[in-house]
Amino acid sequence: MFSDIGTWAEEITIPANYCAKIPTIIDVKEAGTIALPLLTAYDSLTQLNAKKGEKILIHGVGGGVGFQALQIAKQLGLFVIGTGSQSDKAVLDKAGLDQFIDYKTQDFSQVLKVKEVDYVFDVLGDDILKKSIALQPKKVVSVKFVDTSNMHKAGVNLPGIMKWLMKMMMSKFVKLAKKNNVEIIGQVTGANGKMLQKAVDLISVNYISRNFKSLSLTDISTNGLTKTDVGKVIVF
Repeated sequence: MFSDIGTWAEEITIPANYCAKIPTIIDVKEAGTIALPLLTAYDSLTQLNAKKGEKILIHGVGGGVGFQALQIAKQLGLFVIGTGSQSDKAVLDKAGLDQFIDYKTQDFSQVLKVKEVDYVFDVLGDDILKKSIALQPKKVVSVKFVDTSNMHKAGVNLPGIMKWLMKMMMSKFVKLAKKNNVEIIGQVTGANGKMLQKAVDLISVNYISRNFKSLSLTDISTNGLTKTDVGKVIVF
């Protein structure tokens, strides 16, 4: 499995240091779907330096990144609260989710009290990020908060004007975090084989698999993808 971003191809060549060994507990097809989400989740959560028994709120816990974050958080000994869809609840319970919040019928900012959680992992941004900061956790790590100082991790070198624009766009979150005494961390994910291997080894202890829908290339070429075909598309 590898952690770089690609497209459909019969063959690809990648640096060996981008790769991690697929454990026997994870199917090779599934490995292709989880590498980047897993790396993103692992890098995000390990930056929190959380202690066993602390509470974390994971947004989009039924999604690709959120589900991997759940499995990592449980292996780290954290109490996990997650926002998600009722259709994912069964597999979330199986993966050890401690408290489920249905985002369609419940407002997490009303369900949870201020300072009830120690950390928040955000994959949605905007109002969700604002409400998360307002809960006053110790730290919030967000894939939607752009930290220009870390863009090199993804091999991106932004010109000065773009860095300035990004900082201006993110300033509202910075001000809100400062007001609530919250540390906000912007997650940037780049190919990292060693980190990916650590993440794989961690979740392999008690890995929970997801169900996948099989489609032929003929089906996709003829009919395309429907609104129900969400998530990764793996050609195998």
